[in-house]
Amino acid sequence: METSSQSLDRRRDALQIADSMLPAGIKAPVWVATQAEFARIVEAHAQRRQVCLDSESDSFYRYPERICLIQMQWDDQAYLVDTLVVRDLSPMVAMMADPAIEKAFHAAEYDISCFKRVCPSMVRVEGIFDTMAAAQILGWKDLGLAALIKNHFNVTISKALQKSNWGYRPLSRMQMQYAAIDVSYLSRLAAIQEAQLRELGRMEEAREEFDRLGRTQTISLQFDPQGYHYIRGASRMDDKTLSRLRELYLYREAQARARHVPPFRIFGESVLEALAQEAPTQESQMRRIMGLTPFVLQRYGRDLLRILRAAPDAPPAGEARERPLAFDYAERQQLVRLKEWRKAKAQERGVSPDVIVSNDTLIQVVRLHPRDKDALSAASVMGPWKFKTYADDILRVLQQGA
Repeated sequence: METSSQSLDRRRDALQIADSMLPAGIKAPVWVATQAEFARIVEAHAQRRQVCLDSESDSFYRYPERICLIQMQWDDQAYLVDTLVVRDLSPMVAMMADPAIEKAFHAAEYDISCFKRVCPSMVRVEGIFDTMAAAQILGWKDLGLAALIKNHFNVTISKALQKSNWGYRPLSRMQMQYAAIDVSYLSRLAAIQEAQLRELGRMEEAREEFDRLGRTQTISLQFDPQGYHYIRGASRMDDKTLSRLRELYLYREAQARARHVPPFRIFGESVLEALAQEAPTQESQMRRIMGLTPFVLQRYGRDLLRILRAAPDAPPAGEARERPLAFDYAERQQLVRLKEWRKAKAQERGVSPDVIVSNDTLIQVVRLHPRDKDALSAASVMGPWKFKTYADDILRVLQQGA
């Protein structure tokens, strides 16, 4: 926890952020490092009709990850909330659930998932405006926030700090500048996008996507001991190879937790796959595996050889891999035709295919075999706007060749 002196230094640094990088009229951000101050700020802005939001985590540096910073901006004032100290987000719950308050994000899904994980009482999030989703629906080619700010405001923002260590304290002046700028343009960008969405008659479609994002579920940080089944190549492994993969996967997880670093920083999944497949018996053989650097071999080499030697002949019986039901020939053809229809529709509208309907939705539709609109509606695989717009086309495509 920072000292009062460090907190004052941070406030001073924040006030010195270069005005040239912030939109005209936007004040330097305020650093928030107490629970009481956070609650007071949220309460003081309870009647404002828009708040711009973002967050920063330390997923590249710590395991399990933490939310390290929340950026909040009302009107001309941004706040940087130190969530390593301010851990109770419940003052935000009413604001996040109020559909009359617009919550402007860029790529809201991850932020909302993190908020809900940290604050389980944050069940409802309504009134979202997501500038990335809006850009997709408008058919804009550039989707990243830095590119959008450059295109519309002629301001160049370095993304070099995007993967910096947000869990380290004190934050640098450059980190605070980056964090503040991330929310400072959202209101202006959302206004531009909303005008274009209305002009093109796409606002209803956008609102449906924003509502879907608000229903984002928490991404669990709970380790899945059977997650090795999802590593590339696992589905083609025999029992002995799969057993080696399992043991290596569990070992990597134990090391990651002991060292408080993400598993990929121990070694990557490609290394797990190669070790399980090749089953080296001595260190000289392991040196040929890409990703097993001298440092990794020195730290983990002996353990890896021991694990490979001791691996059982097969994974535990209760961990049989689940294989998705395979499509038959007719279903595969239906999926191909649906993707062709989606591609043509996307080209007609000038958007990417997943804006029309996602791959997951198409797969669900093929598995469901809906005979009519009532059956398709009952499956709830699409929102009302997409159903109204595309249901007839989807059923027509499904009936081709039937």
